[in-house]
Amino acid sequence: MAAPFEKRPQLREYLEWARTEGFTETTGHNGNTGFVILICPDGHQVPIVDFPMSEALSPGMVSWLNRRTGVVCPFSGAPEPYC
Repeated sequence: MAAPFEKRPQLREYLEWARTEGFTETTGHNGNTGFVILICPDGHQVPIVDFPMSEALSPGMVSWLNRRTGVVCPFSGAPEPYC
């Protein structure tokens, strides 16, 4: 479990790590809403909508991304019963 004062990764840092694991991403906007589509190596797509690149990811968001992408990243996520 993430310590209360542990440095949390930004979305930008998560995406940089994902690229080293073979993921790609597409970015864009629809009106005032920005989005990132994270594309897994198997072709599965994970949309991330209206989330700034410099925003710190909560442990729950890290766990959500891990579940949606099917990988376990090096960043701390929420423990399984809580996510």
